[in-house]
Amino acid sequence: MKKKLTLILFVTFISLTANASRLKKGFQALDIYNYFDAKHYFEKSQKRHLVPASYGLSIIYQRKDNPFHNIDSAYNQIMLAVNNFHSLKVKSKVKYKKIGIDSLKIYRQRGVITQKLYERALDVNSIYGYQDFMDKNPWSEHLNEVEILRDSLFFFEQHFTGTSNAYQKFLTTYPNSIYSNRAQNLYDKSFYIEQTQNNQLISYVHFINMAPQSPFVADAEDRIFELSTKNKTTQSYENFILDYPKNRNINKAWKQLYNTYLQNGYSKFDIESFLKKYPNYPFKSNAEKELLMEGVEFLSVRQFNKWGFISDNLSYFIDFDYDFVEPFSEGLALVTLDDKVGFITKTGTLKIPFKFDDAYSFHNGYAVVEVNEKFGLINRSGEYIIEPKYEDLGNISDGLSYFETKEGYGYFDSKGIVRLKPTYTDAGDFNNGIALVSRNNNYGIIDLFGTTSIPFMFTAILQLDSTNFAVKLNNNWGVLNLDKDTILPIDNSYINQIGNGILLVEKQNQFNYWNLLDSSFISKIWFDIYPEYKVLATFRKGYAKIKTEGGYNFIDKNGQILFSKPYQNLGEYANYIAFSQKDKWGYITSKNQQIIKPSYEKTHSFNMVGGIVELMPLKGIISSKGKLLLDVFYEEFTFISDSILIVKSRGKYGLISVSKDTIIAIQYKLIEPYSNSVVKVVSDDSQWYFNFIETRWIKKED
Repeated sequence: MKKKLTLILFVTFISLTANASRLKKGFQALDIYNYFDAKHYFEKSQKRHLVPASYGLSIIYQRKDNPFHNIDSAYNQIMLAVNNFHSLKVKSKVKYKKIGIDSLKIYRQRGVITQKLYERALDVNSIYGYQDFMDKNPWSEHLNEVEILRDSLFFFEQHFTGTSNAYQKFLTTYPNSIYSNRAQNLYDKSFYIEQTQNNQLISYVHFINMAPQSPFVADAEDRIFELSTKNKTTQSYENFILDYPKNRNINKAWKQLYNTYLQNGYSKFDIESFLKKYPNYPFKSNAEKELLMEGVEFLSVRQFNKWGFISDNLSYFIDFDYDFVEPFSEGLALVTLDDKVGFITKTGTLKIPFKFDDAYSFHNGYAVVEVNEKFGLINRSGEYIIEPKYEDLGNISDGLSYFETKEGYGYFDSKGIVRLKPTYTDAGDFNNGIALVSRNNNYGIIDLFGTTSIPFMFTAILQLDSTNFAVKLNNNWGVLNLDKDTILPIDNSYINQIGNGILLVEKQNQFNYWNLLDSSFISKIWFDIYPEYKVLATFRKGYAKIKTEGGYNFIDKNGQILFSKPYQNLGEYANYIAFSQKDKWGYITSKNQQIIKPSYEKTHSFNMVGGIVELMPLKGIISSKGKLLLDVFYEEFTFISDSILIVKSRGKYGLISVSKDTIIAIQYKLIEPYSNSVVKVVSDDSQWYFNFIETRWIKKED
């Protein structure tokens, strides 16, 4: 019996050894690209050594340098290896590890084959091909991408049809697709358009009855509101309130009725008259508060790095509750708290909650907001007019707002309906019925209907007024109007508007001034350009600085040269003008009379009080008699009135008079003009205001 058992064990050992030998020979043949022998050995050993043999066969089928190449066979073989590896006994795993086969190598090979299948799916580019890949490779890093590609093919098949039935088919087939929201939106939109294409009031009413859950019910209600109140009269708003009391615009109708009633007069009497005539006005308290706060100016203030507001007359104060604030605009102020943005009223009430990552102040009743790096548009109630899902978004201007998607730029109306499709590579706000847009980086001008007014052929366009535009073509500038008439030939190297219909024009290193009003150059001769001439050669008080053969001079808007002889250099035009001679600076009158001889390193033309003189790096102020009103002691001066200046000394700011009286000590981080009577005063931990006319702080007392 022992001899028989020994014989059986010996035969089994010989068999296993033979199989192991064939497996080893298979990998040896594979190493030298002997695919015929390798395939033979792997197939022979696959029964007893399924995992490594299947792994080896998957390599043969995966490679393209042999006649057995078949990526589906490679997939089947590697899946045999993957699915059976974890059921191997430990001693088998150890043995296979010695010939270089382990789980890492098997999964790496599966990844190679999955990549090949992914590439094949991309080449085939079919719904079936993508679905097959997804079914067989649920572990792939490309799974989401392939799903999107599959869905996009089917989606755009239906999108090409563009009917509500087509979009419904997509939603039924792929209800969980990333395109499902878009398909649902398009279905809702298509169904809405199909039912209301005649744009009749009754159609919108019927649509709401047919599809009360549609997201376009809101738009239908808006259209009912618009059509019912298209005359924008108090009577039309009254009728709407009576006929459609459940319409979502009922409050808007009340507000519009209020605004229309007060259109020609905004006073206590007018508001009281309105409230008496419409006792059911739902916003009576708001109207009363609005009257109370009307005309009150609020200033943003900071203390210990928290922001609030104080009224200019010190009557009202909003506590330091916010991380940041913007000035009030249209009765609402943007405020930030814990990295979220909301809006408050002048009473300090939170009107729109802190739910945005960023926002812009209200403009024409709307505000652009940002959520998760996407932009949307809200109304004064905080409702989304346009959902935050766009890369870029403008505010409502002339009834339209530009938006950016992956397809490009287009335009919404104030209801979020696309009026101009995203066919532009760049876009700007509409202004007086026109907008600057581009296609393929070529700029043109369109109107509110997308009609091209100036063709897409320019590398830059600068709007000069409502009808004229500076255009750049092949590095040259000219001027066209909306009728495409050439006002100024496109052969200039630079054009810029410097105010009042005057253009600064450069050509061949010289410049001149073009008058848009009479389409002619101001001067018959051209002037040499000089450093910073684009800033310094603009008209101030009727004169502009030019460079002639002998130096600098002034020219007026009639082309007349001011001085008979030029100077080495000049400051801005004023009653007393800074001039240089032999690298020293002094002052002359506009009549060319020297009043202060050149003795300073630099001077600045007079204001109504005096002129700034420099002995580098410090500055002082001198009178027309040559007397120093302020010693040459300060780093900076800014006149805020005829007799008061903001000064900087040793890096700190203060407020003084030309009579050397200290109004605000020179100890602040920054002082800058805020209005004709107020300056902003900033320290390291606070920001307040000072009325320098009334010499009082606009500041909450501790």
